[in-house]
Amino acid sequence: MKSIPSDVLKTSLPQTWHVPRGEKLCGSSADNVIVHGYNAKLPQKPRGLRSTLYNPITSHAPQISNLCSRVSVVDKNCLLLSVVNIDGKGDCEYIITPFGKFPKGSPLAVQQKLSPHYVLNILDAGEFPFLPFENFMKQQLNVILDEKRDGSFSSIFVSEEDCHHIKEMTRLQGDSPQWHAIRRDRITASVSGDIVKRRADYGPLIGRLKTTKKVVTESMRHGLSFEAVAAEAFVKLQDGNVNIYPCGIIVSPYAPWLAATPDRKVYNPTMDPPYGLLEIKCPVKPLEDCIYLKKDDGVLKLKRNHNYYYQVMMQLAVTGLTWCFFFVWHCDNSHLEVIEFDADEWQGMKNRIDAFYFDYFLE
Repeated sequence: MKSIPSDVLKTSLPQTWHVPRGEKLCGSSADNVIVHGYNAKLPQKPRGLRSTLYNPITSHAPQISNLCSRVSVVDKNCLLLSVVNIDGKGDCEYIITPFGKFPKGSPLAVQQKLSPHYVLNILDAGEFPFLPFENFMKQQLNVILDEKRDGSFSSIFVSEEDCHHIKEMTRLQGDSPQWHAIRRDRITASVSGDIVKRRADYGPLIGRLKTTKKVVTESMRHGLSFEAVAAEAFVKLQDGNVNIYPCGIIVSPYAPWLAATPDRKVYNPTMDPPYGLLEIKCPVKPLEDCIYLKKDDGVLKLKRNHNYYYQVMMQLAVTGLTWCFFFVWHCDNSHLEVIEFDADEWQGMKNRIDAFYFDYFLE
C-alpha cells in the first residue's frame, strides 16, 4: 500500500438498516431509567432531567395526621385513611427501594396498572396465605429405591420456602421453560384422573407424561383464550364480593412428587375458611353437550368419576385448601358449583398415584 485510502462515503456503501440489531436491548426497572433532555446550546451533551418524585436531602417527614384530618373532612371513605397509621400504634412494614426505606405499597416512582389476572374488590382482605394451607398428605406406601432411582427422587425434594418461590416464579409463566421443567418430573393434578382410573398397560401413559412435545388442541386453545372472560363472569356472578388471584405451580413439600396449577385463587368472605380455588372450563359446545356434566334432580353437576373431579380433588390436596369453585362458562350459559375436599376420596387417589409414581414413573 503506497498511500492511505480515502474514507468511503456512506452514500457509496450498501444500506444496512435492514440488518436486525439483535439482542442488544434488555428490560430494566422503571426506577433505574434515566431520562435525558435536549440542550440546544450543547446538542452533543444531553443533560439529565431532575426528578421531582422525592427529595434526596434527608429531612424530617411531615406529620401525616394533619393531611389525614383534612382528607377525612372531604371524604371519610378515602382509601388513604384505611392504610395510614394515624395514632402511631402498631408497626408499619417498610421495604427497601432505590430511594431508601418506605412503607410497603408506596407508589414511589410509578403506579403500575393492575394486571387483568387480578380482581380485587375487597381491599381489606389482606395477603393470601402461603400454600399449602394445611397438610393433607398421609404416606401409606413404603418403598425401597435403588441408588439410581433414589438419586432421581432426592433431586425433586423442596422446602416450604422453595415451594413459595416456585409458585411466584411460575405465576403467569405457562410458556416458560421453568414451568415445564418443574412439572416434567412430577405428577400433576391434570393427569391424576388418567392414573387413578388406569388398571393396566401403563406404557402409553408414561410416554405421554414424559414427552417434551407440546400438544395444544382446538378446545384447549379456545379455553385459554376465554379464561379471563370467564373469570370476570364468575366475579359478576358473585356480585363482586370476591377477590381472585393468579396462581403458579404449587409443589407439595410433604409429597414433592405431586404438583398442581389451579386457574385462580379465591378469597370469599362468605366461605369458611375464606380461602379457596377457582377451576375454569370454557367448552366449545353448549353446557347440555358437556360429557362431564350430568343432571341430578334437574340440576347440572360435575360427574364424580370424571377426570375434572379428580383434578380438582388433587388441587385441593396439594394446596391444603378445602373448597373449590368449579365454573363452566359458555357464551350462552354457565354452571357453578362448589366442590369440597374429601379426605377419604383423596387418600384412595393418593395411594394409586403413589404406586404409579414409584413403580412405573420414577426412573
